Amino acid sequence: MQKSQGHKKYDENGDKEISKYDENGNMIYCKEFSHYEQWWDYDENGNCVHYKNSEGTESWSEYNASGKLIYNRDLYESGAWYEYRYDEKTTGEFMENWEGFNCVKEYDENGNEILCKEADQ
Repeated sequence: MQKSQGHKKYDENGDKEISKYDENGNMIYCKEFSHYEQWWDYDENGNCVHYKNSEGTESWSEYNASGKLIYNRDLYESGAWYEYRYDEKTTGEFMENWEGFNCVKEYDENGNEILCKEADQ
């Protein structure tokens, strides 16, 4: 069980905003004045591996041993989803979505996109 620290703020209507953090200072929960809520989970290296909000959006991420993002999947309340896979250098990306669209992207060493093409099925 993670220890959490937090704070509460109140708006002019008396509604409160709540934020909670783990012992490493990572936000693990937030409830905004509008009652919109968000939750985060982290791995032992402090990388966010799961995100969820009260509107039904969720995201899962995986990282390599160096802490670079190598996989991400986003799922939306509508049922739409996007999946991203990155090479070990994070200079290449493969994206797929719920409609069956696939594309490959490549980046230079400065992070500039240098290639974007529809992937072969």
